[in-house]
Amino acid sequence: MQIQPFILEKKLHIFDGREPDDWNQKIVLLPENTLFDFSLAELVSFNSLPEKLGVDIFEYLRTYYKNLYSPLKGSDSLSLHYYIRLDKATLHSFLIIVSFGEFQPTRYKVHLEGIWLLAGDR
Repeated sequence: MQIQPFILEKKLHIFDGREPDDWNQKIVLLPENTLFDFSLAELVSFNSLPEKLGVDIFEYLRTYYKNLYSPLKGSDSLSLHYYIRLDKATLHSFLIIVSFGEFQPTRYKVHLEGIWLLAGDR
């Protein structure tokens, strides 16, 4: 499997608010493309990425984000998380990486850290 940048220049502030009552409520990532909408319940810890996509991709991304931030942290020193979307029209899979966590007591934040195009079979 290979990975290539799709959107890396947009570091978007997506969510800043109280702990949601419904963790399954959809959050709009990019208004122009609903494919990337997600819920907080879908987010998976970045540390589990090797099991999903392999060690090579994990190490590549870990090095990329470590060069931008402290190890395995994103914007506002929040933990990195991911989710994957399949575009049924093109059959392309996308890895969406966000930073997410409790920024202050009962205040949560989510930032888009990058969208990567996945190519090949796993």
